[in-house]
Amino acid sequence: MMKKSGYQGILTQEQYDALLPTLANFSEERKQACYLVMVKGMPATEVANQFSKTRQWLNDALIKVYDKYVQVNYPSDWQTITVRVPPHLAVIIRGMEQKALDLLKQQLRKIN
Repeated sequence: MMKKSGYQGILTQEQYDALLPTLANFSEERKQACYLVMVKGMPATEVANQFSKTRQWLNDALIKVYDKYVQVNYPSDWQTITVRVPPHLAVIIRGMEQKALDLLKQQLRKIN
């Protein structure tokens, strides 16, 4: 049994269209492959095969597109800060950021 991609069918046409300006460095082939999985809901393995690419090639692209989607959809009250701290505190702060980002990703997936 084929495992369903976590990115399959998670974006609407409008959400994907809004992302296109952030994908300027993507080839048309990569954009089309991501579109077929994320908007049209096609299985990632099938799409990778259709483009004669590996599943890893497609998965890397899907991750990048989804990360851009999250960045575009940061809550308006989130703030970017820059701090200079010792290495042991940097690890803690990065961990806090990752937890907040993981929570945001969970909330965005529930909306879709």
